[in-house]
Amino acid sequence: MVEEGDKVGSVGDVGKEVNVSVVRGGKGYRGVKEEGFLRSVEGKGRFVNEEDEESEMAVE
Repeated sequence: MVEEGDKVGSVGDVGKEVNVSVVRGGKGYRGVKEEGFLRSVEGKGRFVNEEDEESEMAVE
């Protein structure tokens, strides 16, 4: 389980864990980011986005 603010692995690392290609993993990351669940910090990586009222309403 991941928590708000947790750093997530690189596309390649996660792809190896779940046995998918880097291309497919990249598409998955883009989709999750577009949904607002991930944020990228240049030079630091990708992190689980902090929940806000707008995202809570989208989940309900």
